Order: sequence, then C-alpha cells, then structure tokens
Amino acid sequence: MIPAAPVPPLARRAVPGSAPAPGPVVLRAVVPSPVGALEAAATARGVRRLEPAAPGAAAAPPPPGPLAEALETARRMLAGEPLAWDGALDPLGDALERAVWDEVRRVPWGRTTTYGAIARRLGVAPREVGAALGANRLFLLVPCHRVVAADGSPRGFRWGLALKARLLALESGQRALLPP
Repeated sequence: MIPAAPVPPLARRAVPGSAPAPGPVVLRAVVPSPVGALEAAATARGVRRLEPAAPGAAAAPPPPGPLAEALETARRMLAGEPLAWDGALDPLGDALERAVWDEVRRVPWGRTTTYGAIARRLGVAPREVGAALGANRLFLLVPCHRVVAADGSPRGFRWGLALKARLLALESGQRALLPP
C-alpha cells in the first residue's frame, strides 16, 4: 500500500471556488461614527472593506445600496443594537483567512470565542487564526473583536486593543463606554 501524502495546512490548500478573482472596487465612502470616521469600499460582488479611516480622510457619503446598508449596520451596531451583517461580502483573503472569517461571523453579539477554539475547529494553530484576523478589513461586519485569548483577555486587534475593549464593553451592555 502506498502511504497517503501529507495534507498541507488549510492556509496553503487550493479550495476551488473559495477565492474568486478580485473584482475592482467600484464604490467608496467615508462617514463619521462614534469611533471616528469609517471608510468603506465595495465591488459589484459585495463589501470589500469597512474600517476606521486614516486621519484626515475626507467625508464622502455612500450612494444608495449595499455600501450604504453596511455603513448603516455599522452605525447601528456602534449605537448598541445587536445586529449581524448578512449582506454580500467580497473580501480579499486566502482560504484560511476566509475560513476564519466565516467562523467569526458565527459568534453572536455579546459573546466571545477564543483563538484556540477557532483553531481547533479548523485544524490550525491559534497563531494562524490571529494572523487571519489581523488581515480582516471588515470592521464589525466580520466581528473579530469577539475573539479573545484563552484566559478571556482581549489580545490583538488590527485597530488597537483600546477599541477592542470598547466594542466588547458595548456588546456586554456598557453603552456609556462608547464614544470615548
């Protein structure tokens, strides 16, 4: 019997249809929020990016449609409404990043999970989960702030640990902590 070849880690597996060729960004917007300006971009397939804007980014309201809906969802979430985004997304990411982001989207408002729990479900190391979350450009729509260390402490967040702590506090009912 010929031994089976080792299976490469998920991050390096080619998953047919998992990452279509990226479409061009066709819509952009920058809007104010309680955590500072938010910048968003979308392709014809869905929201590509929604994240805190660079300092000094000029306001640009979104046109009606999915981008405006995503920004409105983010605004309502930052106001304390327990929502989840169910609209179309078109993020750039490899197979592992997309798998991690899908797992994170399953974590409900006000709840957390750990890097290790996601890693066990996907068969990867917790640090790979952290790296995938660090590549997330979909602030709140892929709520990576809900992923914490095994001891429950907030660790790692693309937009800073202070903002992660504020978002976790907001979702636990401490609305007075947002805005700063």
